[in-house]
Amino acid sequence: MAFAGSAFLDKKLVHGRIEGTVKYAFPDGTIYIGEAKDGQFHGPGTMLFSNGVRYEGIWEKGQAAKGTMKFTDGLEFAPTLAEWDYCVPPDRRFYQERIHGIQAAVGTQLTPNDGKTPIPTGTYDVADGYYDPATEKVHRYDGDVFRTPEPEEREWIIKTCYYETGKHLSEQQLRTQSV
Repeated sequence: MAFAGSAFLDKKLVHGRIEGTVKYAFPDGTIYIGEAKDGQFHGPGTMLFSNGVRYEGIWEKGQAAKGTMKFTDGLEFAPTLAEWDYCVPPDRRFYQERIHGIQAAVGTQLTPNDGKTPIPTGTYDVADGYYDPATEKVHRYDGDVFRTPEPEEREWIIKTCYYETGKHLSEQQLRTQSV
């Protein structure tokens, strides 16, 4: 089950196979802490992603069978995309806007990171960085390549995430339009 650059940090061998409670580190900094059987994640476990996202669930033969994903702001991911109602029509508010309400037009939140970190023109803000459709990669906000999303995620990103056009209205233009 080991990937290049990955390692079991804590493990127990039974008949030459990894069994019991383990701690496994992926090359991107993601950590799995939980049960293993026959060298694979199996049973209850927690995946701690390097961006602060947490997945608690049950694994079967190395695959996540069921569980709950929680983002750093407390948002819980729905089990299927059909049940996912976050930031999709008709309610495109971000989780923090659902909790704290929407600001006046001048302060409208365009991205989950609240516009604190600009993204390149022609890319999509995906909360843990930005997706570049030209390279089909997700980059951290500092520009480093972070991961390659699967086709289903790429489709979801293009359909639902904020797209940076490079055209921004000044606060004065926003005030004029909101009157």
